[in-house]
Amino acid sequence: MWSPNSKQPLVEMFTHKGSVLGIAVDQQRGHLMATTGLDRRLRVWDLRMCKELCAYSASYTDFSHLAFSQTGCLAVAAEDAVQIFNNVHNGTVNAPYLTHRCRGLVTDLQFCAYEDVLGVGHERGFVSVLVPGSGDSNFDALRANPFESNRQRREREVRMLLDKIQPELITLNPSDINRVNRKGLKETMDYKANVMHIKPTQITDVED
Repeated sequence: MWSPNSKQPLVEMFTHKGSVLGIAVDQQRGHLMATTGLDRRLRVWDLRMCKELCAYSASYTDFSHLAFSQTGCLAVAAEDAVQIFNNVHNGTVNAPYLTHRCRGLVTDLQFCAYEDVLGVGHERGFVSVLVPGSGDSNFDALRANPFESNRQRREREVRMLLDKIQPELITLNPSDINRVNRKGLKETMDYKANVMHIKPTQITDVED
């Protein structure tokens, strides 16, 4: 795993005995990652501790293409079939919740936001699969409104740019955010005093 302000990976994990075929991260929760490999195993990891939560063995050779839904369902492409697992965040993967066969090898899959629908692309076309309970029925209109107008979409894009996190704030050490940028603060105070002729605010020096 990488950070925008780091030239070296922050974390390296040995997830499978063979090559990794597929990887997906649960964007709703943020700390779950699922991987598949040539060892024919599906593994679910907790990124907070870099620890394996559960694993599932399959008989398929092509065990790839993963996707998480908003409610935590995990879809896995296995040759010409799609297997859906639920409750993976509880650390239990016993058997597929649903299995759907396609007319060709599965090449891609993705859950539809706020819908109980899984889109599956395969060698001979595309198919929509109903997966009950995979979509979040309650949406936040201030974050992702599926019924937004063109004006609301433009305003949302502006807000997203303003709220964008700076790369230097992305770090594994949470205490780095609490530290004062002394060099930047001094440059700002000198600019206000020398250029704008504003009396600088008195700041008490506190050790880190």
